Amino acid sequence: MVVVQEIVTSPIVRAVNRVGYILCAAVVVMLAACGGDDVDIAPTTTVAVTTVPPVNETTTTVSPTEISEAVFAAMSDGSAEALSIITGLVTPGSPADIAVRHQLTVAELAAIAEDEIAAMPTTSVEGEGITSTVTAPETTSRVVVGCESTNTCTMYDTPVFDEEGGLRSFSVNGIPIEQVVIGPGPVSVVETVQARVVSAYRAPSGVTAILVSVTAADEALTIFGFAAIHRPLTSADLQPVETLGSWGVDQIAAGQSGETLLVFPDTPLDGDVLLTVVTSSSIDLELELALITP
Repeated sequence: MVVVQEIVTSPIVRAVNRVGYILCAAVVVMLAACGGDDVDIAPTTTVAVTTVPPVNETTTTVSPTEISEAVFAAMSDGSAEALSIITGLVTPGSPADIAVRHQLTVAELAAIAEDEIAAMPTTSVEGEGITSTVTAPETTSRVVVGCESTNTCTMYDTPVFDEEGGLRSFSVNGIPIEQVVIGPGPVSVVETVQARVVSAYRAPSGVTAILVSVTAADEALTIFGFAAIHRPLTSADLQPVETLGSWGVDQIAAGQSGETLLVFPDTPLDGDVLLTVVTSSSIDLELELALITP
């Protein structure tokens, strides 16, 4: 068990540079090769031939274990700085990519409204702020968070890689990330307003954090995120759930887009979210945003 202090890594880079410069041994030969006409050359004319050897080939590789350790450590760290470093280590568009970018947005919003979001149930990992520990077997890697001072741990494990070495998937407390993260959802259009669920993540604590994007057309909008409601499909009582709070933009200028984070207590990743917006001409619009991946 090793305490994670800092992991600095970079994406796999393969650079092959080969440079060769060869001058023709004689101008006559060069002209002939290039299709030129015959030219009389004085017998005293000579041409130097210079050959530059290829630059030494340099290859830098990062092992799968190093990649998974870096991603898991950044997820457990939860800061925007740590998460932004490892976005290039995950497969674009994959469940791992959605999870990392979702957490990055949460971290950025937390930096803006740190006091407010810190008072809410965690939207990222259990034991936020607790020193992370990591064990690194030869074939896999694991990060465990929160065990030092709580009875509940969050464990990142079971990395799955694509053919080019990017991290495509992993598990959180033994659950494949595909089952606890979704996005992006289908676009919902009401009047001239467009909106969609960008991503959503159900933390081990049961808290669900949903990132929503709203685009205004010819009128400015006010988003009433604090009044958002989640209508689940698979909960025990199927009752609508009120949000614990919202962070991000609440005013969107005409022709602009903005993102808002909605947090719900102990809800599944299904159903839809009802989000109310009001136009600058005082028209109320109710957006129904599906929690599915198209």
